[in-house]
Amino acid sequence: MRNLTVLVLLFIATAFLSETAAQESSRRVEAKLLSGGAQISLLTCSPSDSDIYTLFGHTALRVKDDSIGVDVAFNYGLFDFGASQARFVYRFVKGETYYKVDGISTKYFLFDYQYNERGIREQVLNLTENEKQSVWAALIDNIQPENQVYLYNFLYNNCSTKARDVIFDNIGRKVQYEESAEVLTYRDLLRECTNVDPWGRFGIDIIIGNDADKPITSWQKDFIPAYLEKSFRSATFEDGTPLVIHENDLLETQLDLTPKGAIDAPFLVGCFVLMITLVITLLNIKGRWQIGGRIFDTLLFSVAGIGGCIIFFLMYLSIHPSMTPNWNLVWLNPLQLVVVFLFFVKPAQKWICYYHFINFVLLLLFLLAWCLIPQQLSIAFVPYIITLCVRSGANVITRKVKK
Repeated sequence: MRNLTVLVLLFIATAFLSETAAQESSRRVEAKLLSGGAQISLLTCSPSDSDIYTLFGHTALRVKDDSIGVDVAFNYGLFDFGASQARFVYRFVKGETYYKVDGISTKYFLFDYQYNERGIREQVLNLTENEKQSVWAALIDNIQPENQVYLYNFLYNNCSTKARDVIFDNIGRKVQYEESAEVLTYRDLLRECTNVDPWGRFGIDIIIGNDADKPITSWQKDFIPAYLEKSFRSATFEDGTPLVIHENDLLETQLDLTPKGAIDAPFLVGCFVLMITLVITLLNIKGRWQIGGRIFDTLLFSVAGIGGCIIFFLMYLSIHPSMTPNWNLVWLNPLQLVVVFLFFVKPAQKWICYYHFINFVLLLLFLLAWCLIPQQLSIAFVPYIITLCVRSGANVITRKVKK
């Protein structure tokens, strides 16, 4: 939740500055006829560890024609304030987030990334004069007020796929991708991008369902800017000519995004929580510190229940892709939040015991069938699942002892 709040605040601030510059620049963007020396390029911006959404990098398109004084970067990553500012967080979680495209002077675009020490690699595309003019006209049409806004989707319709589609939809030739022999899934790519942010990776693994574990094609991998750049590098037209005729670094990155340390922070914290759980459980079984055990259970199952509510919302009420089915709903489920309110209702204690017994058996089976579950589950989940299992088992045992 903290990561989501920081993401929202930083993104709004960044988008506001970018949008202001973009609006000023776009007023000067006109559908002039390009000359024969015009260039259309794919710009791939390197990732940053400043926040979780910057870990994925960024993509833009550049149109440069010195003879008519045009050098514009088309950015599909601007947030549309007018449509949903008041309900941003709700729409963000639900998946109804609207972004917009605008044209900004390339020098302003470069300045922003230079300031943040992020690199930009340019791939000049091998297009005919007619194809360049067609793409240019499509980009100009896209930044018109009535066409700027689009429904963002982080897997299927983001800044990277929009840039690719506007190219391929407006050239007269078919582009062929070189299919990689490496079998990857959406989850593999998301984990790869969040390798330096263990908690971000942990959260993504919780909310993404098993649809994200199906093998994907090179075309589907394009939602990650670095993979789109890789696809373009090896892509050819049907006659064998390359899609990219030249590459160069407009800005070199100065950031080191290699993982820091070999210990997985979520797993380490989970082990620490499990150790505390075992100590409390031993005391409770011996009939000591019962109030502490009840407080601990209230906190533990409340957090698990809130996590379950988030997963349930994403599965059944959001339009985010690859959220359902999600096997994490077995150990994080909304029912736990309901049970917490019954912890302090004396007549309900018998039914609470039944719940703990069922929960204990279910979580134990979940752990035993770990390798058979059709979803890539993070090993960092294990100590948290054991913690819930231990506390449910302890509640059953202590009730039997009391009897």
